Amino acid sequence: MPAAEKLQQRLTFQKRSSATDDYGNTSSDFASQFTERAEILPARGFEAVTQARLAGQQLVVLRLRLNGRTATIQADWRAVDARNPGVVYALTAPPVDREQTRRWLEIPATLGAAA
Repeated sequence: MPAAEKLQQRLTFQKRSSATDDYGNTSSDFASQFTERAEILPARGFEAVTQARLAGQQLVVLRLRLNGRTATIQADWRAVDARNPGVVYALTAPPVDREQTRRWLEIPATLGAAA
């Protein structure tokens, strides 16, 4: 169980939204939903982690507090570092309450992959 002081990062969670222009063309882009404090941990594993590193990607786990906002996160969202907007994490699976305590969420993500 992480302590609150380990939540050093601030991530802005974004979901894809569609917009239609005056000519009826539809475009899709990510829209910010909220910003939360998080802890970013390296992913553990064997084959998948090794293959991702060979492809120039870093597998991580985003750990954050479970609350009304974070409970809405879906696997097709992405997380952007609030301090460095060029750092984007593509979420690869839905959030999981691994400890079953309804206090923390863990989200598998990939740094360096298209969201």
